[in-house]
Amino acid sequence: MPTRSTTLRPASRATGTAASSSATLAVSTTGRKRTSNSPVRPPKRPDEATQRLRVDVGAVSDFKDKRVRIVQAGSHEVGVLRWRDRFFAVHNRCPHQSGPVCLGIVSGRLSGSAPGSMEVDEETPVLACPWHGWEFELEGGRALWDASYAVKMVSVSVESGRVILEVGRSRD
Repeated sequence: MPTRSTTLRPASRATGTAASSSATLAVSTTGRKRTSNSPVRPPKRPDEATQRLRVDVGAVSDFKDKRVRIVQAGSHEVGVLRWRDRFFAVHNRCPHQSGPVCLGIVSGRLSGSAPGSMEVDEETPVLACPWHGWEFELEGGRALWDASYAVKMVSVSVESGRVILEVGRSRD
């Protein structure tokens, strides 16, 4: 059981201030006194690494370029996208109305200042939700029209030719 240490100082009767002597009382969270004089340590917080689940979702060759493949990673449904030599992974949930965002269209980002001068930026992949067309850049998950909205990204890496996801153990 974790404990907390409290320093008690008796009040001086004449002035109402704390007296110079003090006593330390350690009380557990259950209300029982500790008998040990050992220092009180804060409870250990779990290391983030112990709270993460590493999931091998297949060989690099299993993923077709510019296609999303939906996989189950623990309790999470995740879309994994290969964009040339890079991989991106996204929770399959649109922040707008919880639609299956990974069933949407993947393309390069359109850029330009007028309809006739638009160009496709093939270096910046974008995922469009199939329900309402909300678009998210896959570098960080932010919505193109309002950066305060974002899809939740999943850590992805390639190790020895295998695609590895790292997700939280519980539902985020």
